[in-house]
Amino acid sequence: MPETLLPAYELSDQLDGVVADGAGTLVDPESKVPALAFQVSYTALGLTVDLDTIMEDMGSDKRAHIWLVLRKPILADQVKERYPDGPQESDVDDIYDLFQKKLIPLLEETAEIDGVEAAARELKEAGIPLIWTTGYNDEMFEAIKRALPWLDDVLTHSVTSSDEAGRPKPDMIHNAMSFVNNADPTKMTDPNRGIKVGDTEVDMRAADSAKMPGILVTTGSITSEEQAGEINQRIGRRHLVVPTFVKVVEYAIDKTLRGRIGYLNKVDYIAFFKQFDRPA
Repeated sequence: MPETLLPAYELSDQLDGVVADGAGTLVDPESKVPALAFQVSYTALGLTVDLDTIMEDMGSDKRAHIWLVLRKPILADQVKERYPDGPQESDVDDIYDLFQKKLIPLLEETAEIDGVEAAARELKEAGIPLIWTTGYNDEMFEAIKRALPWLDDVLTHSVTSSDEAGRPKPDMIHNAMSFVNNADPTKMTDPNRGIKVGDTEVDMRAADSAKMPGILVTTGSITSEEQAGEINQRIGRRHLVVPTFVKVVEYAIDKTLRGRIGYLNKVDYIAFFKQFDRPA
C-alpha cells in the first residue's frame, strides 16, 4: 500500500451537477439486490460463490462483473470443473441471462435508503441536477422506477449500461456532463464543477478517470470508514468519505462541500486511517 496518496480532485466554487450511482448510494441499502441475484444465478449453474466475493467488484458493468468473479483464484477449482476449457463468452451469456431473470423481480421490491428521497428533492429545489449512473441496463432501471416512482421526479438524467461503457471508464460521467452542458452551456464545462458519488471502488476509479471529485458513501457495498480508507489506499488517491448521500446534499446546500474535499489535501490522511486495527 502506498505511504502517500495522490491529492483529491478538488471542487470548483460552483457545483453544477451531482453524478450518483444507484444501488447502494441512492437506493438499495448495502446493495444486496444485485449480489443476491448473482449468487442465485451461480448456484443454479453449480458454482458456490459467497456474497463477500460477489461484492468485491460490485459497481462494474454486470457482464464484466461475471468475468471478474469467474477469474477469482478462490473459485479456480470450481470454474475448472464446470468449464474444463475455461469459461467462454457463451457461458457468460448464460449467467447474465439467469441474472436478469432473477434480478428483475427483486428490483421491483427495491428498498429506499433513509432520507435520500427528501435529500434528492432538496437538491432539485436548489437547482442542482442529479444524474443517475448505473451498471444496470434500461430494463433493470425501469424496474427500480416502478418500485420507487419518486425517482422520476428528482432525476435530471440517467445513464445506464445500455447507453455507455461501464465503470471504471469515465464514459457515463462524460455523458452526464454533456447532458448538463447541452442544457446550459455555462455549466459542467470542467469536471471539477461536478461530483461523483458512489459506494464502490469502481465508482471512485471512474471519478478519477474523469478527473472529477469522488465521494464514497457507506450505505452500500462498503459499510465503514475503515473499508473506505482501504479502497482509497488501493486506488492511491484521496476521496471524501461520508455516511450517506443525505450528507452530500447537506454539504452541497450549506456550501461546505468544497472545503471538506479540499481539507483532505491538508491533513495526514494515512495517519487518520492508522487508528484502525488493520494497518492502512
